[in-house]
Amino acid sequence: MSQNEMVVVATYGNELYAEIAWGVLDAEGIEAFIAKDDAGAMIPSLQQTGGVRILVAAEDADRALEILESDIDVEDEYDDYDYEDEDEYEDEDDV
Repeated sequence: MSQNEMVVVATYGNELYAEIAWGVLDAEGIEAFIAKDDAGAMIPSLQQTGGVRILVAAEDADRALEILESDIDVEDEYDDYDYEDEDEYEDEDDV
């Protein structure tokens, strides 16, 4: 492996999850990049076919994987959110 080689450490189904993971790595001091092919954001649905990838330098890959595996499960954290509870906060005059 060359010193400048980038490797994929995670793949997500959309850019939101990838950006959260990127932020976790950034907070830990690991430089990461998001790679996606969605026709320049013109066709976001393409993210679901190829995924949105997180790349880091090869020498940071083991540490990045350890951080991403030990931190919150980005996709499960948001998929488990109970959106029905938000209804109780609506202003009754607006309904």
